[in-house]
Amino acid sequence: FTPRDIVVELGCAPGGVLLALLRRGISCIGVDPARLAPIVMTSAVPEFPPPSRREPWVIHCRKPAALVGKKDLGGVATWFMSDMNQSPAVAIKECGRFIRMCPSIRSALITLKLTDLTESAEKPLWLQSLRDMGFRTVRLQQFSVHHRELALLGLDRVDTKP
Repeated sequence: FTPRDIVVELGCAPGGVLLALLRRGISCIGVDPARLAPIVMTSAVPEFPPPSRREPWVIHCRKPAALVGKKDLGGVATWFMSDMNQSPAVAIKECGRFIRMCPSIRSALITLKLTDLTESAEKPLWLQSLRDMGFRTVRLQQFSVHHRELALLGLDRVDTKP
């Protein structure tokens, strides 16, 4: 991440990741119907600030990810992050939808939550889905502490033809 990046995070409440990013000078769009912690909200702005603003900011889009529209993203996000309590298929589908709404997204980090370990047989499909979105580098890593969660990383996205 660099201070020029803007991260959109789905399933962001109460805001621990947002706070860590803000402290590193990175602005964020947090998507979650639940409230964010007051410490995160101290950086909240009601609308997208001008690019000349130096201080990091957060916009809390307080709705479910499925109801987020193009206007909510402001066309400025460069990173997509997701920690939703949804199936891997839904999390990856939302990543693709957000990229279509905000083509400036160049990187993605998605937490995949396995409710059934047989879902891990879908790993090749998950990796291919990110490649199909234009990510040139794709990695999948199991969390060492929670064996039912995986991190799916996509980097260096290039626009693909529709």
